[in-house]
Amino acid sequence: GKKKSPAAGGERGVITTVKETIVPDSFYFHIRVHFESKSMKITPRLYESLCLSAVKSLHGDSLFASEIEILTQLPNLSVILRVARRFHSMLWSALTFLNSYDGEACRVEVLKASPFAVSVPGPQPPSDGEDHWGRFVVRAVP
Repeated sequence: GKKKSPAAGGERGVITTVKETIVPDSFYFHIRVHFESKSMKITPRLYESLCLSAVKSLHGDSLFASEIEILTQLPNLSVILRVARRFHSMLWSALTFLNSYDGEACRVEVLKASPFAVSVPGPQPPSDGEDHWGRFVVRAVP
């Protein structure tokens, strides 16, 4: 009679490889706002309000404050924020087109955007005003 090879017909000894794509639920942004007049006090609360206002202005939709989390404000007054992945495109486009906030001319720089927290920078000492990407967050952000 004929013998079947172990790989044929799903018999024992067959190794199956399964590829799985893991899609994070959150998206992280490193952003910095620049106001034409230097009188605006830049705080994490201002960034949250700015994000909500930008989305409503461009898309007519509203994000809830609970959907944007300011994780940290860095010494250069930029912030790291987290938003639900389903809103990241909406927020990114709104920030890109924002040109005024609360009657003040401004622009927002999206310095980095990533679905992974480890690819956005951690707190750094004040520097020469340039962003240096040599240091990264090495701990998971809760």
